[in-house]
Amino acid sequence: MVNLKIYRLAWAAALVLAAFALLTLRPPELVGLSADPVGFDGERAMATVRLLAREYPGRVAGGSQDKRTVTWLNTQLGEIGYHSHVDTFSATINGERVLLQNLWTQSRGDAQEVIVVLANRDSPPLSTQGANNNASGIAALLELARLFSSTAHAHPIVFLWTDGDAYGALGASAFVERYPELPILAVVSLRQIAGAGARKLVLNGWSATPDVAPPWLWILARSASRYESDTQAPLPNIFSQLLRLAVPTGGGSQAPFVSHGNPAISLSAPGPPRQPAADTIDYVSVETLGRIGRTAERMVTSLDEAPNPTTLAGDQVFFSKYRRLDGRAVTWALVALTLPLLAITGGLWLTALRRHTRTAATWLRLGLRLAPWLATLLVVYLANFVGLLPRSPGALIPPESQLADSPRYLRVVLLVLFLVLCYHYAMAVERRLARRYPAGPESAVLVAHTTAVLIALVMVVVNPFSLLLLLPAAICWPLARPGAWYRSRLPVWSALSFVGLAVAYFGLRLDLDRDVWWYFFLMVENRTIPFAPIGLGLAFVAAAALLGHDLHRRAEVVPLPPAEPRPSAAVRSPQDRKAAAQDRAATAAQDTSGPPEGGPLQSLRGRRRLRRRPPAQR
Repeated sequence: MVNLKIYRLAWAAALVLAAFALLTLRPPELVGLSADPVGFDGERAMATVRLLAREYPGRVAGGSQDKRTVTWLNTQLGEIGYHSHVDTFSATINGERVLLQNLWTQSRGDAQEVIVVLANRDSPPLSTQGANNNASGIAALLELARLFSSTAHAHPIVFLWTDGDAYGALGASAFVERYPELPILAVVSLRQIAGAGARKLVLNGWSATPDVAPPWLWILARSASRYESDTQAPLPNIFSQLLRLAVPTGGGSQAPFVSHGNPAISLSAPGPPRQPAADTIDYVSVETLGRIGRTAERMVTSLDEAPNPTTLAGDQVFFSKYRRLDGRAVTWALVALTLPLLAITGGLWLTALRRHTRTAATWLRLGLRLAPWLATLLVVYLANFVGLLPRSPGALIPPESQLADSPRYLRVVLLVLFLVLCYHYAMAVERRLARRYPAGPESAVLVAHTTAVLIALVMVVVNPFSLLLLLPAAICWPLARPGAWYRSRLPVWSALSFVGLAVAYFGLRLDLDRDVWWYFFLMVENRTIPFAPIGLGLAFVAAAALLGHDLHRRAEVVPLPPAEPRPSAAVRSPQDRKAAAQDRAATAAQDTSGPPEGGPLQSLRGRRRLRRRPPAQR
């Protein structure tokens, strides 16, 4: 078992090393608010929302209404005085190649860096009018383009209407790929910004990679919102930031820009959740549209006037508007907190080498526990590849899309049945292997901890923030002991607590509730989540199952220690043998001198009692 002395010393050293990361805390870079008055006309923008909802409803990506909207926007931009550009690209949607279009134009400026303001043009499938999602963003962006066409500004401003956002920010990704060398100062995305009853501004600076918008952009958005309308714009806390970096699943039009290293943030005021069919003109608010439009205008003018920030999108975290922590310091702290796991595993290997512990059979048993999961994953990939399952695009699916809101239970039931059959067969093979090559719980402890260390090493290379999910194992696994379930299985399975906490967090934050499992399944199916993290997670679950099973099973079958045997005459000491010989000589002398007092019977009984005594008492 694990040496608890090493465990305590390793954790004391790890906490000291992790505390050094706090020494790098420093104030974040800030962008001051512009003092210029804003001129965003909420009533005119609302008139555009009504026109789009009634004349161009159901703007599904690649559909006829979507293309008609491009033509109408082209006409509007020409009347303002802009020269617009249409970039055509193709994407796979539900197994078919569809032609999509990005529309953009640019205002003049003398600076080298450009400011990008964008809104997705398409609406989700099954939507009717798509009033808030996203006629509100289209209208606000058109109003901003009209304002800045007659306002002097130093930086060129790109106004971009993207396509395919409902299927995973396809238009934003195509724009980043087409113009990778475009010097971008910052990106502001507008999406669902006119929800009736919206009480706060929702900020989104995440991405599908371990990168996040810089702290100064988050703080600028909150400050502009408070200045213009006194609307709250909550900043993410430190736990949310670490969990988002550990499990990078950020969607939205800003996500491709953040992944590319550009500072980008999305502004939303969706209001109460509604189905796409209920997104009509009756549930949008001119007051909300005006507040968010003025906030966006204030952000653009502040970015235009301020000195260029030096901090780009990356892996920084911030505790408040006054303190930020560099991503390298966070990585150092997480690596330091996994050092106890490495020290404990090293001690286990030294003990195993000294005792000549064999682990080959245990490694094979671990592979048998992992094989059913890998076989099921292979079936999912194969079915998606040959078209047996509805194919999704290779991008992060928006959580509010119809795909994430419609679980396919039959598909999941068939996969679960396949997994159960494979697991039942693997367990039968494992039982035969355990009977043929028995091993103690020490072997399972060594193999499980070694697996955790190997997973940690891969995480350091792929995404160091994912070490956060492994910390419960570093804490709880060394405390597991053979015995009842609360000594064996409970500490082992407690290591999965952060995984369950992450699922619950995303279910609440993304308004998915019980369908959060389906959302992550879709991202596994279309390989948005790569195979490497999935394989590491499955190996971790298999190691936990092996460790908990062996510790609990060994505790049930350990036999009681045998009773010590009664020492025989062959193992008596020389003193005992000498005393026994003297007793026998005295008894023989008494027999030859005649019967003792009491007659022959008493003498016979006395001799029998003497024989029944232990040799040392004769």
